[in-house]
Amino acid sequence: MKPGDTGRYQIDYILTKCRYWNSVCNAKACPGADIDSDHNPVVARLRMKLKKVLKATVRKHWHLERMKDEGTAMNYRCEIDTAVVADKQVNADVNGRP
Repeated sequence: MKPGDTGRYQIDYILTKCRYWNSVCNAKACPGADIDSDHNPVVARLRMKLKKVLKATVRKHWHLERMKDEGTAMNYRCEIDTAVVADKQVNADVNGRP
């Protein structure tokens, strides 16, 4: 600065990634801040849009202890076998072939 010059020229930078450079609305230096440094802190105003956080879906817990019971396991096998046989019959009817 020259003697008698009233202008203050400061070089201040805000570092952002290229993707977010247009989200910086305003940036300015705060020369009156009470810090123990030769430099002035730089404050920036950013425009941000937050996404809505979705709730996690609750996973269905399988009761594997029930499968250890022989009667329950047998009922399960019978139901699965009947479902597979019924599915094969539906597929044979749709295709027109056995």
